[in-house]
Amino acid sequence: MTWGTRWLSGALFLTLVLAGCSDDSGEATPTTTTVSTSTVVEATTTTTTTTTTTAAPAPDPVRSAIDFSGLAVEPIGDAGAGVAQAAATPDDGYRETEYFVSGTAALYVGPSVGPVEVASTGTPYVTRILVRRPIDPAAFSGRAVIEPFNTSGSDAAAARGMIGPVIAEQGDVWVGVSARWLSMNTLQQFDADRYGSISIPSNGLAWDILAQLGGLLKEGGDESPLQDLQIDRLYMAGYSQNGIDTATFASTFGELSRMTDGTPIYDGYLPLAHAGSMTPIDSGPSALPAFEIVPIGSSDVPVIDVESEADVLGFSHPDYTSDGHASVRRDDSDEVDDLYRLWEIPGGAHVKGPIGCDSDGTSFPLEFFVRAAYQRLILWAEDGVAAPSASRITMTAIDVVSVAERDDVGNALGGVRSPFVDVPIASYQGGDTGSVICGLGGVETPLDANTLGERYDDLDDYLAQFGAALTATIDAGFLRSEDQSAILDYATEQASAAFG
Repeated sequence: MTWGTRWLSGALFLTLVLAGCSDDSGEATPTTTTVSTSTVVEATTTTTTTTTTTAAPAPDPVRSAIDFSGLAVEPIGDAGAGVAQAAATPDDGYRETEYFVSGTAALYVGPSVGPVEVASTGTPYVTRILVRRPIDPAAFSGRAVIEPFNTSGSDAAAARGMIGPVIAEQGDVWVGVSARWLSMNTLQQFDADRYGSISIPSNGLAWDILAQLGGLLKEGGDESPLQDLQIDRLYMAGYSQNGIDTATFASTFGELSRMTDGTPIYDGYLPLAHAGSMTPIDSGPSALPAFEIVPIGSSDVPVIDVESEADVLGFSHPDYTSDGHASVRRDDSDEVDDLYRLWEIPGGAHVKGPIGCDSDGTSFPLEFFVRAAYQRLILWAEDGVAAPSASRITMTAIDVVSVAERDDVGNALGGVRSPFVDVPIASYQGGDTGSVICGLGGVETPLDANTLGERYDDLDDYLAQFGAALTATIDAGFLRSEDQSAILDYATEQASAAFG
C-alpha cells in the first residue's frame, strides 16, 4: 500500500463522519457564519443563501480573460511547525516551499456544469500553496500540475500520491492549493501561528483562486513563485473530493479561464475517482456540500476521467449513499470542443484498506492506471495523440448504486482490461461492507488451489500468461512501460504466496 492510499482512508473517514453529522433527511444542521465581506451566509449541505445589507446586483456576464495582476505571493516564514507533508529532499532532486497567495475573487451562481454567472466580485482571500519543484532548473520539464487540496483531511494530496513517480521522472512541478473554507479552518486549528492569516470565507472562491493562480504560474516572471521556471503546459489533477472539484472546474470554468491571448490557462484535466458527483458552484462555508449528480461536461482541452470499480458502482449504507459514476457516465468524445475519455477500472477500489471493514481490503494497484492516464493526458495535450478509449464495465443493473456483471471467478466484465483481472489469482471487487466508509474499499478473494490448478500449470505458467497480458495492456495505452518491472514484481510477490 502506498503512502497516498494509507492516509486517504483516514481522510475519507473524516469526510464521511462529517456527512453523518446530519438530520434524518441527510442534510447537515444549518449554521450561520459572518464573513469578512459583511455577508451572512447560511451553510447547509444542500443550499446556500446569501443576504447582504443592500440589494444584490444583477449577475454580471462571465469574463474569459482572467485578471491575476493583483495577486501577491509571499513565502511563509518559520512560524509554527506547518502541516506535515511527504517532504522533498535533495536526494530526489526536489524541494518544497510554502507560500501565501492573496487576491480578490468573484462568487458565481449556476449549475455545476454551467453556465454560470457572476453574482459578486471583489471578495478578498488569502490562501496558501505548497510548491514542489526541481532544485536544478535544467531538470525542469516546462510542465506543472496544480492539485486543489483534498479537504477530507489536513489538505491531503491523493493525486500526487499516485502520479508522483511520473512527476519526478519527467521533472514536472507540482503545486498544491488550499482553496476551500475547510482548508482554512483545519489549517488554523492545526497551527494558528503559521496559518492564522489564511482567509477563505466561502467555497465558491475556489474557482477564481484556481484560475488566477494558474494564470500567474503560466505567465511567469518575478511575481510567480516559480520565478526562474517558465511554465509551458499546466494541468489540474485531483482524487476523490478534489477530483470532484477538478471535474467541475474542467466542465464549467476551463473554457472561461483564459490567458490574455485567449489560450487556455489549463491544458488538460485529470479528475480521478469522483464517482457520480460534481461540486456545487457556491456552497458557502460548508464542510461537505451536497454534491450534484450529473454527467461531467465538455472541455476544449483533454480530460481523462479515471474511475475505480467502487466509484463506478457506488454504494449504499444506512448512514450514507454514494451515487456511482455508472448512473451519469457519458460517451468518449474527440470533438474539438469536447475532448474526453473515461477509463473504468474493474477490480479497483477507492481506497485499498479502510479500517474496521468486513474484509482485509485489497492490494489492487489502481495507481498504475492513474500514472498511465497522466502520461496519456500529456501526450494528448502536447502532441495531439488522443488517449485510448475503453469499453464501460458491463452492468446487470444501473441505478444510484449499480451492479456489475462478473466472470466465473467474480471479476467485473468490460472496462479497461488488464492482467490483474484477465489472468487472475484472485477476484477483486470494488466496495466492502461494515462501517460507512467501507463502501469505498475493496474485497480481494484469493482463488483456491483447485481453481489455480485448472487455470495454470504452475507459477511459471501463471507469470508467463500474466506477462503477455501485461504487454497487451501496455501496448493498448492503459499501463506504462516504465512501470512494467514494478508490476511484474507485484505479480510475482502475489503469485508466490498463492502458489506456495
